[in-house]
Amino acid sequence: MRIPHMSKHAFIGDLWGPLLVCLTLSILLSITAPEEQGALVFAAVFFVVWFGAAVVTLNAQLLGGTM
Repeated sequence: MRIPHMSKHAFIGDLWGPLLVCLTLSILLSITAPEEQGALVFAAVFFVVWFGAAVVTLNAQLLGGTM
């Protein structure tokens, strides 16, 4: 849902910002992990961040939150 007074650039940032933050965190942590665990670290961090976001979103919807 788009808020009428928001600019187009702010709306695009709201969509891509969380993905870029999650990818950056996942990549940085996978680079610093031991070589044989890099892929596992990337997948685990990516999953945990997005699963957490889904839980928070679902919780807000079930409690009747509005944005």
